[in-house]
Amino acid sequence: MVFMKYLTPYCGKEDPEGWLKSYESAAKAEKWSASQMLECVGLKLKKKAKDWFSNLTGEAKPKSCEQFLTLFLEEFNTEDYQNTIAKLYLSR
Repeated sequence: MVFMKYLTPYCGKEDPEGWLKSYESAAKAEKWSASQMLECVGLKLKKKAKDWFSNLTGEAKPKSCEQFLTLFLEEFNTEDYQNTIAKLYLSR
């Protein structure tokens, strides 16, 4: 986890779109699969974001990176999250 150790944890106040791009870049550099990215994202969340993620249980818990992305942006993005999701998918 060489690259991940340099990624600042997300607390719920930072730019969610920018943080997601940084997380995805670090995960790709580590050669993580999508399931590894989803499994490990909770390790880089703190405070409000960690509480939010920990409360996602049962059917509410994301089953894919795309589901996590949608839920994360719905919760933390202040701008229109549909536009943000579209931008993130286009940047892949």
